[in-house]
Amino acid sequence: MTGFLARAVVDFDASRQWDDGDALPSQLPAELGPFRLDKSPNADLYFRDVYCIDDDRLAHREVDWDYPKSAVYLDTNMEVPNRRELADCADRHFHGFELLLRLFQSGAVTVRRFSFPIGEGRGDGFSLLVFGNPVKSKVATSYKRSPYLFNEATLTVFQEFFSLYWGTLDSLCPSVNRALTRFSTSYERRELVDRLVDLVIALEALFNVGGAGSVTSKISTRCAAWLYPPGDQRESLTRFVKDVYEYRSAAVHGRGERKMPTADDLDRLEQVARISLLKFLDHQLIHGRRPSPEELDEMKMQGSSCAN
Repeated sequence: MTGFLARAVVDFDASRQWDDGDALPSQLPAELGPFRLDKSPNADLYFRDVYCIDDDRLAHREVDWDYPKSAVYLDTNMEVPNRRELADCADRHFHGFELLLRLFQSGAVTVRRFSFPIGEGRGDGFSLLVFGNPVKSKVATSYKRSPYLFNEATLTVFQEFFSLYWGTLDSLCPSVNRALTRFSTSYERRELVDRLVDLVIALEALFNVGGAGSVTSKISTRCAAWLYPPGDQRESLTRFVKDVYEYRSAAVHGRGERKMPTADDLDRLEQVARISLLKFLDHQLIHGRRPSPEELDEMKMQGSSCAN
């Protein structure tokens, strides 16, 4: 086994955050499990370019190419059998971190590994996986996403959130893993309809298990009972999930005459998927498994919910 250091950039709308007077967290660097999150040595140059400001102090500053030209970066140490497996291993690590960032709160955020390894034996015997273009491009959606808030208060809470859920990700069953993957890939979709398809598949992976009957009815009623006790909120969510499932079916089967959901509808659907997934992770922590189909249906019949 050989040790390596993998490095990635964490992309979020830092320029908008700074423009609002909300600076990066002062507690950086932060240790989160196998990761180290820190302000990039090139952050000042990054913000100079974002704002297009001529700053005499930065006029002759050179970029440190061992680090991304960004606000913050992410490091993780790994041991792999050989260099051929390095990229896949790094991607799996960074995907998990990115997923937890997206589960933690809404807003546009992406973790992008850099592609070209340089020189073995740097530092403490690690190769440095940096320098060059990121493997994954920045997401450029055709619709507007809210900014990802990354300040002192949110980092403190995220550290607790990360500690709670990071160790759970490797013990999940295939259906919950599939739901998490689709939830995360919905962030990469340029068009609303593709984002819609990913989020509906995520809900299907959670709630379309066991039993006969209409898939639409099964997903909408189980999801609503999973999140809410009997009442207006449960009824409203049942109708909403049925509607978006019909939108998805129309899109997949080419029935373009049906009205498509708006960006606000998709933001609501994303939040439904986010809370559902977090409750599944909580169930995993408590019971060591996902809820059974019988348990999901019992919530409907008994009028209870996971929230109670």
